[in-house]
Order: sequence, then C-alpha cells, then structure tokens
Amino acid sequence: MSSSYSHGMPTTAEAKRDAVRLEELVTLDEMSSLLRCPRPQVEALPDRGRLFTIDVDDSRYIPAFLNAETTVRARLWDICEIIQPAAPESRLEFLLGIAEAPWDRNALDLLADEQAYRRLRAFARAWASKWSRTLVTLFDGKGEAVRWEAPPLFEAIGEVDPRYPVWSRANRALGHNEFWRKQALIGCATLLICRDDPPGRRTIEKRLVLTIADSGTSLFIGTGADEQQTFLLPLPCTSDVHDASQIVRIVVRQMERGGEAAGVSVRAAAQILGCGSNTVHELLLDRRLAPVSATHGKKPAVTLASIRAYRMAAVAQAHREKASVAQLQ
Repeated sequence: MSSSYSHGMPTTAEAKRDAVRLEELVTLDEMSSLLRCPRPQVEALPDRGRLFTIDVDDSRYIPAFLNAETTVRARLWDICEIIQPAAPESRLEFLLGIAEAPWDRNALDLLADEQAYRRLRAFARAWASKWSRTLVTLFDGKGEAVRWEAPPLFEAIGEVDPRYPVWSRANRALGHNEFWRKQALIGCATLLICRDDPPGRRTIEKRLVLTIADSGTSLFIGTGADEQQTFLLPLPCTSDVHDASQIVRIVVRQMERGGEAAGVSVRAAAQILGCGSNTVHELLLDRRLAPVSATHGKKPAVTLASIRAYRMAAVAQAHREKASVAQLQ
C-alpha cells in the first residue's frame, strides 16, 4: 500500500484545499462511508488516536489513506495511536515517510511485512516520545514564586511518551539531562513534575512539598491542595539528605509505587532499618512490623508507619541503654 499527495505535503492553506478537491482529505461523512460505519463511531476514532484530522478553512478533514485495506488497517491504526502525541500535520509527514526515518520507503508500505512493521512500531514509539518532555525539578523552599526565580537543587528532563502515568514518566525521566547541586534541604523543598508540549506549553502535573523530619531520617511529604494530605517516608539509613539527586529518586519511586498506601518492599525496609531481609521477615512474623494488607498477590510490603515506629522505638531503647551504662559508671 502506498499513498502520496499530488501537490506535496498539504501544509499551506492552498495545498490543503487542493488535497480536499482531489479527495486526499475527506470529510467525516465521507470517511464514514468509506469505512461503512456510523458517523458517531468515526467521530470517536480521533479521540482514540486511530484517525486524526487536518483543519481546512475551519472544517475538519481526515487523510483518505487512513481507510486502509482491511488486511493492514489494524496495523495502520495501531501506528496512529502510538504517534498521537504529535501534531496532526507531523503525523501525516511521519506516515508518508516525509519525516526523518531510518528507511527510504513510505511508512505505509512497511505494514504488510511483519518484521518491517515491528521496526516501524518501535521507531514510532521513539519518535512520538519526542513530542513531549517530562521535567522533574526540586527547589529549595516553598511557594509559587520560588519555582521560577530560584535555581533548582535538582532537575532532570526526559523525552517520555506522555501516555505513561505521571510518576512513571517522572521515574523514566531521571537519568536524562540531569543537573543537581549537593546542598542541604533547609526547612523544606518543593518537587515539581511538569510536562512540556509544543509549542512551548508547560503544565504542572504534580507538586509535593518535602520537609526533613526525625533528625534527617524521614521526609514529610505534603500532597493535594495546600499540602493538606501528608505522610512520613522513612529514608534508607545510608541516604544523605544533603544529596538532592538521591532524595528525588527516593520520593519519585515511592510515588510511582503508590505513595503511602503501597508501603515499601521487604528489601527497601531492610535498607531503611540497616538490617537484612530475613530480619524484616522475622519482624513481620513477630508483628513488630506491619504488612500492607492488600498486595493482590504481589510480594509482601511493609507499612511506612510501622517502620518509623519500630525505628523510633529502637532509638529510644538505645538511648535508655546508653543512660543505664552512664549511671553504672
């Protein structure tokens, strides 16, 4: 299957009108007839990414070649869903092979061959991710103005498919284009997860306020409006609260897990308590640590509250023993 536009890419208003006249761009009603399905179903397809529309004189038109032969239509629409983050004209360029690609054929001609289709699909995913960037930024302090005026303690920028969940995208962005300063988190810090979409549109998707607690062994994490929802996240015993990069990684990965409700894995609990995984299992059996109640068949997890309580009790016991030794001396 191949497709080409008689007057080149319809980027100008006149070229788009020519494409409409030559029936290379068709109306929703015309596409409905071509696909032999009701118009309401066709109108829903662009929202799902399977079709896309090009605006011509304030009217919406669909590239006619998206009515592909039934043998390859599912594959074509699958590619369309993958490249949905891009602008419609850019999607058209991609499918017609005009956009930069590692092949010298029209992308549509690759659909019939299994191996070529798989390569096309992989390249489409990589290409689509470039249309959205996820920014993970940590600022010293709290407030709306600080995020724009103060230099960040940490920043990472990654090109990640915007259809991934926010915290998954944030975690994937870590390790890409990173910048950080080794500096104490004085008082509190603000973590922002932002999404950049062309043309220069930035959206703040998540905002957390992080406050050092328990003499640097835990973090208060404030979420929701005005940080009304908070929880304590115990930190690994080897962590450094002066290392912004390390703190961001711990917080982002915990939020990706599910925040407070998800607890931490047995291995992470061992790192927090400075013991072995077997010891954590024993503490769970002795009910000195509490398991997360609903893990849905997954590996056992430990509640954050029970880890903090156990650690605080251990610290208090150590202080009592030290005081007893001092009295004996």
